[in-house]
Amino acid sequence: MNNNKLTLWYEVGKREEVKSEVKKNIQQHYSFSDSEFESIDDGFKFLFDDETNGEIAIRFNEEKNALAVTVEGTWSWEVIEIYNHCLPQSAEHDPV
Repeated sequence: MNNNKLTLWYEVGKREEVKSEVKKNIQQHYSFSDSEFESIDDGFKFLFDDETNGEIAIRFNEEKNALAVTVEGTWSWEVIEIYNHCLPQSAEHDPV
């Protein structure tokens, strides 16, 4: 990939919950199936658009007291779209 990436931070320990919600959001918003996601060490990747060959990787890394969720991709506009539409808002996962 390249430098087209955005990161959103979540409460530490929410890795599996956030990962499953992100996948569910992508599947619902873009009608992707589980078979279209390829596992990578710290997350998953998929072909976002076969016309542009735009690939997206979503990584989940726990750092000290937070979970960093990074959306990285071939094209900046695709990264922004996934970031805006598929990552849960952090307030929904923070303690009240």
